[in-house]
Amino acid sequence: AMVKKITASTTEQFADIRKSVQDNSSTSTEAVTKLRGDVAGAASKTALEVLRHEQQQGDRALQALMEEVRTKAAAQEMLLHALEGRIEVAERAQHTAELKT
Repeated sequence: AMVKKITASTTEQFADIRKSVQDNSSTSTEAVTKLRGDVAGAASKTALEVLRHEQQQGDRALQALMEEVRTKAAAQEMLLHALEGRIEVAERAQHTAELKT
């Protein structure tokens, strides 16, 4: 009877140990899964922040380029007006010369 009692007690202890190991294993698995999720989330957030920063840099570069294009277009327009003025002066001079001859 004593052997049965010790065997039963040992069996219960092993069952308790097994359950404890399973619980710890489950908790560890959950913790690892959560940690993986946290790491993936942080990586995604970091990647998104990098993309936003790159987009902002691209936007600023595009704005600077557009401003440069506007400046060059304005300069070309001023040059065109100056050339048109010279053409008018040359045409008047030619007309005046034709009248004198």
